[in-house]
Amino acid sequence: MEIEEVLDKRLNAIENSPNDIECFKHIHGYINYLLTTPELKSILDTEEKDFCEKVQFVKDGYKAEQANFYQAYFVASYMRIYLPIEHYQNSPEPDSEQDPVALLLLYGFKHPRTRSWVNRYPVFSMKRERLKELKSYWLWFDGQRQEYVDEIKNLHLEIITALSKQTAVKPVLNKQPPAFTLDIGTGDFHYGLVTDSLNIKTQPFRVLKKLYLAEGKTVPYLDLIQCLKPSIKEVTKSDKQTLGTVIRNLKKTLGITKGSNKDIFYNEPLHGYSLKCKD
Repeated sequence: MEIEEVLDKRLNAIENSPNDIECFKHIHGYINYLLTTPELKSILDTEEKDFCEKVQFVKDGYKAEQANFYQAYFVASYMRIYLPIEHYQNSPEPDSEQDPVALLLLYGFKHPRTRSWVNRYPVFSMKRERLKELKSYWLWFDGQRQEYVDEIKNLHLEIITALSKQTAVKPVLNKQPPAFTLDIGTGDFHYGLVTDSLNIKTQPFRVLKKLYLAEGKTVPYLDLIQCLKPSIKEVTKSDKQTLGTVIRNLKKTLGITKGSNKDIFYNEPLHGYSLKCKD
């Protein structure tokens, strides 16, 4: 699937979200795709550099000689939506210790998981202060959904325009595209004729993500088994068998055991596994 098609699909998911929570999740996914796709990341990096060269910091904030789309359409959603959700998804902390903004985005203002942040302390005065703080964050999002959607729509247009210019001047390289791609932010993957998604909270996804980020290098058994049992210090035969089961299930999910796709998982005895994503 072309980059433009993926971006259009993700924007469509944002615009057609049934509620605020789903909308904010899709905005996180859209930005994550920008940051993890080299062609799109380079566009953002160029815009960020341009903005930093123009910005002048003053007493009450900053002013820029000329705003660009990085400042106008990216920064707010990146800071208020992407970063809190990204931290939450990668943090082992309980909800009471999490960033309250992430809880608001993922569960809403009245959800028990959000209120657990307020009720962390037994003293009423402290609860009252935390509730006051939570309400101040809630003002960023309550009834503001369309503003964030419009911001992403404008960002989308700018990114597509910049991408078309980049493609027009970039020479065509005689290089095979990846045989397997994984969006580590959403769990979406594509391999051959198989396109699906893994739950990013599950053990199989954590194993696959570890292998994918290693870019073909061998990942030790211990590192992979710690995706299943974080506290483990030594690898046992039973642990290897459990890991083998997870790998077999991943092969089935990717259409490998059904014969649709060739095997890209390589087991190196006494060492670990590697994932050969490219043809």
